[in-house]
Amino acid sequence: MRIFSSEDEIQMFWESSSGLKLFYDEREIYIAFPGLKSKIGPDFKNAIVFIDGIKIEGDVECHLKASDWFEHRHHQNPEFSSVRIHVVGEEDVKLPGFVISLDRISKLNEGKKFFCAGLNESIKREEILHFAQIRLLRKSQRHKERIGDVGEEQAMWEFISEALGYERYKNFMLNFARKYPLELVKRMDKGSFDKIADDELKKIKIRPCRPRNHPKFRFCTLYEISKFDFLSPIRELFEKKSDFKAWKNSFSLTGLGEGRLKTIIANVFIPYLLNYYEKDEVLSYFSSFPPEEENRIIKYSKKSLNLGKLNMVEAQGLIELFLVRCSKFLCYACKCFVGDNKL
Repeated sequence: MRIFSSEDEIQMFWESSSGLKLFYDEREIYIAFPGLKSKIGPDFKNAIVFIDGIKIEGDVECHLKASDWFEHRHHQNPEFSSVRIHVVGEEDVKLPGFVISLDRISKLNEGKKFFCAGLNESIKREEILHFAQIRLLRKSQRHKERIGDVGEEQAMWEFISEALGYERYKNFMLNFARKYPLELVKRMDKGSFDKIADDELKKIKIRPCRPRNHPKFRFCTLYEISKFDFLSPIRELFEKKSDFKAWKNSFSLTGLGEGRLKTIIANVFIPYLLNYYEKDEVLSYFSSFPPEEENRIIKYSKKSLNLGKLNMVEAQGLIELFLVRCSKFLCYACKCFVGDNKL
């Protein structure tokens, strides 16, 4: 599993790695000082790293692949003679000095629990809630900007369509909703809508999937939604503090099962409401809701971080925490790591 997609990402990781402890090739590594970012020569100057307690001082060069050291002819450049530590995304060749290969760190930790796994669960949930706020407020800002451009109904039409596409077809479904605005679809009969949907589906490659996950089935749901006043119930249900069962009853539409409704609530309705109501009120209310169906990130993270059941808001926070911290093994930058000095 590749964690970093560019040399810039690796440099960002290393620049903020002060205090990071990790195990690599059965050695304990402690990054006391990642060095000073340099514009000329090696990427970082005068780093200090301890390997099994032995101090190593010198410059650091970052590469997506170890072979880039030779591709960039650094081995022939005297300015790079002070490099003692290589931080690479993939060690495809051997290099002089000490090499930290981040793909091997990933494999080393894969299938194992993270450093925070043994911590008190309340500490982890506090950090997860922090990242839930970051994720949901970012989505609400996106909603706010789109509402300003096209209005509430059209913006929600687009975001609901996107959510129905899940990860694989979300961009396709979003583009469809923009190409065929809600006001246009409202005037269509089912036959006309099905025809344009079929025409659009011919333009993409459909991967094998269960019938209910096929984009054509999701278009059926989208058409039902176009004939339904979906804005009024959202505020009404929230203001009444209705339970999840009431939301299911209010949004009982063809093809919109419990799983898809949870996805829409988490990714569309919560961000929408955050633009009109107090943040703490919104997040507290939806914390009583069951989470959307577990995707690969949530399943992996729950197991690795040794977490129990999550609510809808926590599930969003766990996804964000994994993407910005856990997947890059930035344990040192996480509050969950502060309470655990032992690796």
